[in-house]
Amino acid sequence: METLITTLIEKRNNLVEFSESHRNLGEKFYYILFVSMILAQYISNTMLYTLMPNDSLIYVVMDIIAFLAVIKTILFDRYNDLKELFLAISIGLIIWACCINSTVLSPLYYYAMIIGAKNVNFKNLLVIFISTLAMAIPATVLMAHFNVIPEILNSRTGSSRIRYSMGATYPTDFAARLFYLMLAYATLKKFKFNLPEYVGLVSLTFFTYVTTDTKLDVLLMLAVILVSIFNKYIFSILKVLDSFGVTFISFLGISVMVIMTYLYNPDNRFLELMNKVFTKRLEFGHISFEKYNVTLFGQNIPQIGNGGLHKGYYEYFFIDCSYVRILMMMGAISFFIFLFAILYLFMKFYKVQSMELVAALIFVLISSLIDHHLLEISFNPFLIVFMTDVGYFIRNKYSNMFRGD
Repeated sequence: METLITTLIEKRNNLVEFSESHRNLGEKFYYILFVSMILAQYISNTMLYTLMPNDSLIYVVMDIIAFLAVIKTILFDRYNDLKELFLAISIGLIIWACCINSTVLSPLYYYAMIIGAKNVNFKNLLVIFISTLAMAIPATVLMAHFNVIPEILNSRTGSSRIRYSMGATYPTDFAARLFYLMLAYATLKKFKFNLPEYVGLVSLTFFTYVTTDTKLDVLLMLAVILVSIFNKYIFSILKVLDSFGVTFISFLGISVMVIMTYLYNPDNRFLELMNKVFTKRLEFGHISFEKYNVTLFGQNIPQIGNGGLHKGYYEYFFIDCSYVRILMMMGAISFFIFLFAILYLFMKFYKVQSMELVAALIFVLISSLIDHHLLEISFNPFLIVFMTDVGYFIRNKYSNMFRGD
């Protein structure tokens, strides 16, 4: 048995050396998987899904992509210690179990892409993400305009203003996608824009507000622009706070949101005010706490959102806040795995003194207070950085510690 294991390890090492000697075949293979996963998940999250011959096809495609990403890291990635590989697989099995219980597979797909991205250049992934969506979004908008796919129209209660989804399943989804696209571009540019770029980003923000009437995402887009204008001051503050301060504030914000949701009472003036600020997210999140207990390994919570097509009357119930969603649907174990991942990422970014990545992650965490796209790679590409090469963002002499670690 020992001889067999030794032989398998030797063969694997030979594959790693072969890949590295042929211009990193494993990394190039991952780029194909990354584009494929973005497009597959993009289709499932837009009205393009109505063009699919059946509902399950796109999920079969994502299953295959995730499986190939895991195969890539097992066969082609160099690990200093195989215990690291076994740990990654063990965590993956826990997440898999939680996804089975919750019947939501996007966290599993994301995790597979995270471990598959080991040693891959994160700058290239951002370029691929931006390029893919920069082509996919206009194509989807045109298809909705020419009625190739349905266009979802919506209006707020008491308002005659029409909100357009532009081919997305709901107006807020379209706004969130544009926010994440802007954030990815800002991160790639290290939050430094020239005048034409500022004009373009302000125009994109204005377009988002006019078409979707989505206030929270538009405020985040404006915040990205402001951080770019005052990046020296903002980054100086982030350096002073250090990884401990930023992590503490982030965890405090997450905790406050979860606690407010749990304690929500319409008779409490402060909580009702917060509920209005977060457009009833506390109210519907609280319903999940009332009807279901927090479990260790997740549970199925049936939900019906406003997005997509509906036949007849339906009773709306949806958990928008990503943190409440992870805790209630994926379970306490997954929730604490996520918190550890955030802690690790902040430590990694501060180790290389990349305030751009710190700022980007903070934006992701703030956005996740109001949307459920945290673990959807076609929206949020930033958690993929966990095992990638961040050499493009390195600022100090300790850079080699995180160049593909």
